[in-house]
Amino acid sequence: MNSLEYLHPDMKRAVREILQAAAPRGTVTSTFRSVAEQARLRKAYESGHGYPAERPGVSTHHTGLSVDFVVPQGANSPEQRALGEYWKSLGGHWPGPRDPVHFQHPEAGAALAAGLVRPRWWL
Repeated sequence: MNSLEYLHPDMKRAVREILQAAAPRGTVTSTFRSVAEQARLRKAYESGHGYPAERPGVSTHHTGLSVDFVVPQGANSPEQRALGEYWKSLGGHWPGPRDPVHFQHPEAGAALAAGLVRPRWWL
């Protein structure tokens, strides 16, 4: 799913900021993920296709506090790296080259650890 609808309001604001910085040169490719969607992506990753994907149930995408974002120049481009560094300057977490498309709110890990894995847990 790539809709901003299921993102936490704080994450929505941050993503809009990054979109403004990168648009129209970039695309949000994934936001909130169901367990089934995460399983599909994990299977693709394990078979050598796609980007890194955590096991279902342990992805911060389940919290609504992570997105995948890529620029047209590609995930391993200097432009993607610059965007990741920009995200970090906003206080976000970006894992760098090991998962260059992943942009995470600083509270995503804590939310996942607390078991907050529903798309609208903040309501």
